[in-house]
Amino acid sequence: MKIVLCPVPLSNPIAVMGESPKIHNALALGCIASALKANKATENEEVIILDREALLHNLDMLKEDILKEQPDVLGISVYIWNYQRVMHLCSMVNQVNPDITIVLGGPQVTYNAEEVLKDNPSVDIIVRGEGEITFCQLIETLKKKENKGNQRSSLKSVRGISFRHHGQIIHTQKRPPVLTLDEIPSPYLTGVLDLSLSELLELETSRGCPYRCAYCIWHRVHKNLCLHSMERVFEQLKFAYDKGIKKVVFWDSVFDLPERGKALCDYVFREGLDLHMTIFLNPWTINPEYLDLLGKTGTFLIDLGVQSMNPETLRLINRSANVDRTKKALTFLKERELEVVCDVILGLPAEPLKSVTAAMDLISKMGFGISVNILQLLPGSLLYETAREHGLVHMAEPPYMVYETSFMSKKELATAFRYGHYVQQRETIRKIIQSGKPERQMNPQRKFDSFFGG
Repeated sequence: MKIVLCPVPLSNPIAVMGESPKIHNALALGCIASALKANKATENEEVIILDREALLHNLDMLKEDILKEQPDVLGISVYIWNYQRVMHLCSMVNQVNPDITIVLGGPQVTYNAEEVLKDNPSVDIIVRGEGEITFCQLIETLKKKENKGNQRSSLKSVRGISFRHHGQIIHTQKRPPVLTLDEIPSPYLTGVLDLSLSELLELETSRGCPYRCAYCIWHRVHKNLCLHSMERVFEQLKFAYDKGIKKVVFWDSVFDLPERGKALCDYVFREGLDLHMTIFLNPWTINPEYLDLLGKTGTFLIDLGVQSMNPETLRLINRSANVDRTKKALTFLKERELEVVCDVILGLPAEPLKSVTAAMDLISKMGFGISVNILQLLPGSLLYETAREHGLVHMAEPPYMVYETSFMSKKELATAFRYGHYVQQRETIRKIIQSGKPERQMNPQRKFDSFFGG
């Protein structure tokens, strides 16, 4: 059986001409491919990841590359930001070769699988939740039958999938999460993902989240935090470093456990690794001791989940931080001169324009970068389910972006978005002036597409 796994980026293909032609690795699909190769029943199947082909991000080209491989199964990870492009690609592929079994997975299709299957006849199967074990068992089952019609009844034995059968949509029993993450082979150490295609190493050293933020769904997959061993983390760091990779992004929901941070810092210092690492922290977990530790080893970019500095908003979205704790965390970070980017979400419940701009001004005044995002309602999240109750008016289709709230008009939300990027660029230019030369990641000419049409 031949299996093609295809990343579907969102970026404009013209952008690759002005920036580095290297792309981020398809980490989720890499884990799927590694699991297939480690599974005895699927280890001999041909698995291809179209990571090079996805570089130009053109759907017509991706379609041709997929069809050229003549796969039995096509697998794609779906997120809120690439949903429309994925569905269009599936339709394009299906029109030419309806015998290809198209399987989707990822957060965007996990909690609304029935809706996705009803609206997209070209999609055959959806993997709900974590995909490694489920996809392996799915391929084992598909191998036993020669055509789609005969496959359907046997699919009922595979936990964690949704599919059509005799005009009905079948949802099999939910699969429990993987508790021992080291059971999933590393796509880097197994050679499944080619690090020569990327300037950075993307790592997920944990899954799930101990917090219950109303705009997020990660805690629904894993109610508790499940961890890779630090030994596994170290092995991947050294492997990538020896190949010349010096930038690392940890995609953990948060890197708030000080003991893991200490172990990471000790290892980097002991091995003499010159790395630039990005980690995500929450304001209420910031303490001076942890920051001192991070400041002594390597170079860290701390992505701080501020989101809002409005007390009522924080309460409604189940964020543990209060405004005073957030301000204290910012003070700790400023005192240590750490590189920080603060995330701010626009369009949250009970958040007026004045509150948002005041928060961005405070962050900018302290010399930190700002990452401004408009709230997107993830299917399965609490805010998605209670949007009307909170007066959140959003797009009817993915990416379900909020464009009006009971506290902020559409015009005010657009104003807040523009103001956020003005503040962001102002801080970027200040840093350029201070440093005397622009850094690679600083681009004061950055252009932003409109989220409100076009």
